[in-house]
Amino acid sequence: MVQRKKIGKIALLAMVPWMVPHAAEKECGADASYFLTHFSTTKDPENFNLRWAACEEKLGNEDAAISAYERVLMVNPDNVKAMTALAGLYGKNHMSYESDALKQSVDNSRLTPRQRQIVAQLLEGEESLVSTRFSATLNFGYDNNLNFGIFTPESGKSAGEVESAFHALSLSGNYVNELDAAGGFSFQSNVNFYWQDNYSAHYYDTLYGSIDAGVGYSRSGMLLYFPLVYRQLHNLDADLYEQYGVAPRFTTSLGSGLLMNIDVKYLKRRYFDDFRRDADDTLSNAALGFYKFYGENYIYAQAKYNRFEADSSTPSLFIEYNYTQLFAGFSYGVDNIAVFGVNYQYGKGDYKDYIPETAMKREDDFNQINVSIERELMSKLKVIAAFTYTDNDSNYASASYNKQTVTVGLQYNY
Repeated sequence: MVQRKKIGKIALLAMVPWMVPHAAEKECGADASYFLTHFSTTKDPENFNLRWAACEEKLGNEDAAISAYERVLMVNPDNVKAMTALAGLYGKNHMSYESDALKQSVDNSRLTPRQRQIVAQLLEGEESLVSTRFSATLNFGYDNNLNFGIFTPESGKSAGEVESAFHALSLSGNYVNELDAAGGFSFQSNVNFYWQDNYSAHYYDTLYGSIDAGVGYSRSGMLLYFPLVYRQLHNLDADLYEQYGVAPRFTTSLGSGLLMNIDVKYLKRRYFDDFRRDADDTLSNAALGFYKFYGENYIYAQAKYNRFEADSSTPSLFIEYNYTQLFAGFSYGVDNIAVFGVNYQYGKGDYKDYIPETAMKREDDFNQINVSIERELMSKLKVIAAFTYTDNDSNYASASYNKQTVTVGLQYNY
């Protein structure tokens, strides 16, 4: 029997209930007799014991399930399903040392630092009073249309498509300090940075940074976070704009690995030069989303409503509009081979202004699909390849475009 205190790395989702595969009815008899009979002759002890443990757990035989899951880890110390299930069983049976050892390791998490922090707190995967997480990604890619979505034709150097190979660096970090463990209050902060260098189109190089910081409150499977937000974008060969405001967020566990998330934002945007000053606007936003976790895998869906209102008394065209978005996707890992992800976004834009020389108000239909595959090279490093196709169909011809982006890169998570 492996010593429980030496159990290896576990995903951040250690305390998320694991939805075990269904075994054949004959293999899940009242005394798990099938597994007892074939235990000594199995040629695949890892999967055999994993299925045995699932049956014992289904039958309520928790001690037997713990024993079988531990046998899985003797064969493969990095089996996430066994570690996830053990973390729950250890905690349920008041085996605090073993449970803490599993919960505190986050090396194999496939979520962003922000997602890891949220899931950990809500699903009882975070014990430390202070936690810091960091992610860095270096991508090399190709974009066939960098000149898109510009709010006035004069903003870009070319009215047609501009393509280029590029490299991009993205950094993200999350910090949480539990100010009062008993009271549930915390100080939290998230930092994001993105830099894209286009080899043959430097006019469209992008430098983006954002930071939020505020007070959080967590209690009984819920998390409330109220931050102040600041963002700044450099693009079109200029320091383009800054945004600032508030972005409260509420997330709660609904049980069985299901999370509900509610986001609200109020942000003011200010363009730095006089040429674009009429495009200053205010964003009011509300979003409702759900995440459903199956071990290290998950699916999600989100609906978001955005309202843009101009600050200027003489705004440019198409600054004021309503934009509705729908998001859906999943992340699925195939054993120790790779993790596949698919994300889809639909957007509907209804604008206040009429298209020049017509009696029609502008309307946009936006579709985007992103497909990715990632594989761990070691516990904290993975390689990721992704393809994104975007199409915006508008009754205002100048706003219609489509683009394809391909990237391959390395990501480091701490």
